[in-house]
Amino acid sequence: MAYGEKLQVEGLQQINRQLADIGGKDARKAMAAAHRVTAQMVYDDAKHHIPVGSQKAGKGKGSKHPGRLQKSLRVQAAAHRGSVVLGGKRVPYAPAIHWGWPKRHLRGRRVVWHALGKNQGKIRLEFFKQMDKVLSDYGLNRDNV
Repeated sequence: MAYGEKLQVEGLQQINRQLADIGGKDARKAMAAAHRVTAQMVYDDAKHHIPVGSQKAGKGKGSKHPGRLQKSLRVQAAAHRGSVVLGGKRVPYAPAIHWGWPKRHLRGRRVVWHALGKNQGKIRLEFFKQMDKVLSDYGLNRDNV
């Protein structure tokens, strides 16, 4: 999977609009849940490949807070998208670990991108399954949207 590539669904904006007209907040919550389920698939795979570090005594390559980077991985979902986020305020080094830092001779791990690329087919199938379930709950299907 190339840098910056995303899984996109053509016509999703139109589906969200129609669902909002029909079902209001409940429909938006249902679509957010569908996005959460598929983003969780990326999360589950990526979590096992994030470096944890070790607590070594003294100087060296030990980490002050082993596992903090792994704990910063989280799923975010809304009616129009789902995403997996790594890092945050307490883990400002997450981009350097994920993307790399050539000046410091740090090679990027890109665990989230690899998890997305590796599971792309399964994620698409699961998303369409979830979306079909939401659409059928509101009397729609992909053909009449």
